[in-house]
Amino acid sequence: MGSGTTRLALAVLALLAIWIGVYWSVDPAPLPPPRVTFGEAPPRLNHPPRPGPVAPTGEAAPARPTITQVVPPRFREYTVQPGDTLSRIAERVYGSPRWADAIKRAMPLSRDPNRLRPGSTIRLPEDPTNIQGRLEVVEPPEPAPPPTPSPSAASPK
Repeated sequence: MGSGTTRLALAVLALLAIWIGVYWSVDPAPLPPPRVTFGEAPPRLNHPPRPGPVAPTGEAAPARPTITQVVPPRFREYTVQPGDTLSRIAERVYGSPRWADAIKRAMPLSRDPNRLRPGSTIRLPEDPTNIQGRLEVVEPPEPAPPPTPSPSAASPK
């Protein structure tokens, strides 16, 4: 084992000596200095002039802010019948089996929503497009007109 280790150490030393010799003995040719040459100037493009600022012609009505509110989802309980699957329940309740995924997303804590036990109750969203809450834009109420002073309060006695 000692002779193998010795051979390996000698081989590593020989490679190190060759690498150092090549590195120090070879003088790379100097690179020529970079040359920068300029050709003809690029042609100027005739762009139309940019329009300046537009002066307001009249007073614009101030924009009323929009208000958004979250419409919370509503659910109802459904008792699973024998032979029910998510697709069958979706078809029976919503009219199309494509809403099975909505039922699945409405039951986040169940382990496997594809294995429904008869007699168990599940949550069905009343609106299958609103499972986690939906933003709805509400028009803000019209601002109340400023109060007008009564004639008796305006004139001193």
